[in-house]
Amino acid sequence: MATNIQQCVSLLKKVHLFNGLSDERLTVLAEKMGELSYENAQELYPLGDKADAMFLVLRGGVKVTRRSSQKPPPQPDRYTAGDYFGLEPAFKRPRREAKAEVEAKTTLLVIKTPEILELIKESQHFKYTLQVVDTSRKNSAQLRFKWLQPDETLYLVARKHFIVLYEMLLAPVFVLLVPLFFLFLWGLAPESLVPPTLAGLTGLLDALWIVWQVVDYGNDFYIITNRRIVWLEKVIGLYDSRQESPISQILSGTVETGFLGRILDFGEVVVRTYTSRITFSDIEHPHQVKAMLDEYLNRTKDVSRRQEVDAMKQAIRIKLGMAEPQNPPAPPASQPPKGGKISIPRILIRELFKMRTEDAGKIVYRKHWFVLLRQVWTSSLMFLLDLFGLFYFGFFAVIDSRSTVVVILFTALLLIFGWWVYQFADWRNDRFELTSEQIMDVDKVPFGTEERKTGKLDDIQSINYQRVGLLGYLLNFGTVFIMVGTTEFTFDEVHNPALVQAEIEEWRNRRLINKRNAETASERERMAEWIAAYHNNRGDFLPPEN
Repeated sequence: MATNIQQCVSLLKKVHLFNGLSDERLTVLAEKMGELSYENAQELYPLGDKADAMFLVLRGGVKVTRRSSQKPPPQPDRYTAGDYFGLEPAFKRPRREAKAEVEAKTTLLVIKTPEILELIKESQHFKYTLQVVDTSRKNSAQLRFKWLQPDETLYLVARKHFIVLYEMLLAPVFVLLVPLFFLFLWGLAPESLVPPTLAGLTGLLDALWIVWQVVDYGNDFYIITNRRIVWLEKVIGLYDSRQESPISQILSGTVETGFLGRILDFGEVVVRTYTSRITFSDIEHPHQVKAMLDEYLNRTKDVSRRQEVDAMKQAIRIKLGMAEPQNPPAPPASQPPKGGKISIPRILIRELFKMRTEDAGKIVYRKHWFVLLRQVWTSSLMFLLDLFGLFYFGFFAVIDSRSTVVVILFTALLLIFGWWVYQFADWRNDRFELTSEQIMDVDKVPFGTEERKTGKLDDIQSINYQRVGLLGYLLNFGTVFIMVGTTEFTFDEVHNPALVQAEIEEWRNRRLINKRNAETASERERMAEWIAAYHNNRGDFLPPEN
């Protein structure tokens, strides 16, 4: 092997898959591993190829594309230094279930099938971690999360332990006694049709309850990616929420288990961040999940440290005149809009009823159109009835006071239309704004008071959303809750609250990163000046005899 054995052992110690193995065992494993190096991008193995080894990325990157029936297919997974892939031999699957392509300047460590099977026998942690990863990759192949970024790789997609499903089914299974009781009564009085009818009705309702519980159990997920952790919770037709935190914001993670959890190997992984706490409740193999989380947290810190060291070196070179300042790449030139017919009424209607607009570094959210419909349905109905009456009395009715009735109806029509416009303006004036520095909740009454509540993105502690009720689920609207310091902002009844939450979180992270980068760059600049000053005047600090 061209790579130093100690370098391989150092890498293995950082990978959660090998937690609990002694240094001697890791050294033996490193000596048995093979090595593959690639200078150019090429295919490592195709779909359906013979599976006789798993791989660990030492340097570079690998793109793995899994077989999926989804259309369009999901994006490939990208693995970097410290990641492992190609686990089919661990589960005695003879053929590859995905294709893998290596990038340029990539080095892989190869663990053959006999060594994998030996590790499974030796280490329970190794065995259970493989099970967690295999289940996660099966789940991710069947699901699609629209909020994932293009460069985001799924590491964990887990549900609650199956014991939770059994607990959820206890009540509906117990209720099965009710139709059985009615069938018993039917046996006592076979001439009556009431007991079988009640038995069929209660049995059908109970069966629907069981199906609903099973679907509800399958809709809750705990997710870890290379960028964040996510708790996705959904109750069909009633509730939908997502809580997440960037991995860089995680402080610590702990495992909590009860008596039954220690027997069946499930428990809680409590993740504490700078501003909140996210709990992976009743998750299977919690210690393996905790080890996985710790590794990605440490890896994020290592990447940040390396980037800071490289930036510091570059700053010192610039101060000493050894390098030229690097200008940021110019933004791509905007493409001119394509020509075509412009429909002023269509543009006007689209802009008036738009629930989300983005312009000049600001996003404006308005309440869902269903809220507008709920506000104006009375005036709309009255307007239509008045219009029908005006049409009827103006053209068909034959009465002496027809002109008076027409004048009254026309006046009422104007008043009702004014009322409708007032309600529309009231809906449109309530808006929620997101800028690069703050969020704003604007509540304005037409011809009345205007109330503005603002909060800085830097002070946001948590962002959650809820979709409550059947209409909220079907029409995809809900409320986004934003905790800023001790004040709670609510973006009420906005369209696609998951997207609103994701955008606020993205803009907040961008603001924090830019602020932190600016502070780091300022400190780096000052340190580079000191070091350059010492370098240029180091003779002044030497004793006279030197």
